[in-house]
Amino acid sequence: MEGYCGRQPGSASSVNSAPAAMREQISNAVPHDYAYGTRAVLCGMAIALAITFLVARFQPGGQAPDAETDTAADAPEASPRTA
Repeated sequence: MEGYCGRQPGSASSVNSAPAAMREQISNAVPHDYAYGTRAVLCGMAIALAITFLVARFQPGGQAPDAETDTAADAPEASPRTA
C-alpha cells in the first residue's frame, strides 16, 4: 500500500527526508501520537457504550405489552373445506 507521494507510510525514507535535527523528535512523536489516538478512540467507545447502557436500562423490556384485541382471533373459525 502506497502512502503520500508513493512512499510507504512510516517508512524510513520519509523520516530520512526530514532535517537531521528533527528526526529524533519525529521518531519520539510517532508512538506518542499513536497512543493518544488509541486512547481517544477507546474513550469514545466507552462513552458510547455507557450511553447505550443507560438507554437500555430505561426500556420497558421486562413488562408485558397491553392486551390488544385481535379481530381475526375473535371471528368464528371457518369450517374445513370439503373437496
